[in-house]
Amino acid sequence: MEFTKTPLRRFPRNPIRKTTESRHWDKFKAVKTEKEVGRVSCISFSHTKPYDFLVASSTRVRIYNGRTCTPARTISRFKDVVHTAAFRNDGALIAASGDWPVVKVFETKSKGLLREFKGHRNPVHALRFLPGDTKIVSGSDDMTCRLWDIPSQEEIVRFEGHEDYVRCLTTSTTGLIVSGSYDHTVKAWDPRLKQSNNKTKDKSFEGRSTPSISKIKNSAFSINHGAPVEDVLMLGNGSMLVTAGDRHIKIWDIVAGGRLLATLSSQQKSVTCLAHSRSKHHNEPTLIAGSLDGQVRFYNLETFTVCHSMKLESPVLSVGVSPDQDYPVIACGLLDGTVAVRKMIGTTESKTDGVGFGSNLPRPGSKRYFMRGMTYKPESMAPNTLHVLNKRKKRFKPWDIHLRKFQYNRAMDAAIDSRNPVVLISLIDTLMLHDALRVALSGRDDTELVPILSFLVKHIINPLYSDTLTVVANVLIDLYGDVCRQSTLVDDMMVKLRDVVSEEIKIQESMFKVLGNMHLLTAYTSDE
Repeated sequence: MEFTKTPLRRFPRNPIRKTTESRHWDKFKAVKTEKEVGRVSCISFSHTKPYDFLVASSTRVRIYNGRTCTPARTISRFKDVVHTAAFRNDGALIAASGDWPVVKVFETKSKGLLREFKGHRNPVHALRFLPGDTKIVSGSDDMTCRLWDIPSQEEIVRFEGHEDYVRCLTTSTTGLIVSGSYDHTVKAWDPRLKQSNNKTKDKSFEGRSTPSISKIKNSAFSINHGAPVEDVLMLGNGSMLVTAGDRHIKIWDIVAGGRLLATLSSQQKSVTCLAHSRSKHHNEPTLIAGSLDGQVRFYNLETFTVCHSMKLESPVLSVGVSPDQDYPVIACGLLDGTVAVRKMIGTTESKTDGVGFGSNLPRPGSKRYFMRGMTYKPESMAPNTLHVLNKRKKRFKPWDIHLRKFQYNRAMDAAIDSRNPVVLISLIDTLMLHDALRVALSGRDDTELVPILSFLVKHIINPLYSDTLTVVANVLIDLYGDVCRQSTLVDDMMVKLRDVVSEEIKIQESMFKVLGNMHLLTAYTSDE
């Protein structure tokens, strides 16, 4: 008779309903984890291929390759901590700033410094390029937002109206600027509303005079979030606005005059960053939010419900989503300096077989070139094709190897060494079926009894295992009750087992009392 493997017992589990969205985001697996020298305060993706992304950490900005997700270049021409960085829409320029009141613009390929915009008086925490790629808007702790012209290297417009630090910015396709501040407000600014009578000459902190600057103090509209605003995000064509602050995410309808559509409060700690995703693999628009509880949550923007979540090892400070439709990437920046990159498994890139299909062709003469076609699997077999199956040799687990040799003691020791309670419980069930449990437990010294007793102490009160382990405990007491006083190790474990069982019995007695009172109550109610 052929030996059969030990069947593992199946325990009931809580039913978890997987939605289409959850299954989609489950395909994103961790492919890279880089460690920066400081906390990662900003992650920004380029809008052009190969969709590289910036990581601002400590006193440097690193450019990561969008395909390999590895650092490609480093810009370290900073004397203080970098808080924010952003690509221009064409990916040719990079703007960065931080604990110094200067906005610096670099060329992406050469990393050369092209422009320096001076005017802020406090650190700058937010930067954005405006549509047209010739202007930059910045938000600072001096409670102002400033619009800079790249060709002339001058400040054009100054937006004044916030009463606390400006920590986040976003722009719409029409050029509307939205700023979020620690004064709990989100204000929208339209640079086209500047009036000639508002133009004044200003002096910078260096004492030199600057050209005429248009100052706008009245915003196009203002929204009160109710808490310090950490991030803002414009959705669609500028018809919806998302604000994040404290534990709440609020979604506003701009077309309806700033009407509140929904409030999302699933986070346990403050929300720090927002992102938006919509790829060809998943048509549902999704809002992505990272928070200080280490969770990255995904919200369906049609139902305003959580559709997925990811747990990371440290508080999340920044999150970015690649605009690439073919190879989507999610990058998260953590407080401990980790850059966690997750990529969708099963996209076109991973299905390229090297035969010549796809854009990732192997270089002639390389190992991939000579190995091309080895992993190719046809989608359908011809009717007359003969498919040869390899007959695989059965591989048994260590406890099954000993069990088929009738070495019951060693089989139980191997199951204990696996550190999997389901394996040991399943093996005990098999031994009880063959009437070999007493044989497996007999003939042991104190050092061999201690692991079994430790397992009993830990799991005997588990409702899933208690019926089986109660039988094991009774067999052990019958076998070793007469020699129990000869080993201090065994005595200590027996005392622990007694205490655990006694405590469980007390709890069960209290529950029976509650059950009796409930029976009396229900009987009294039924009589009435």
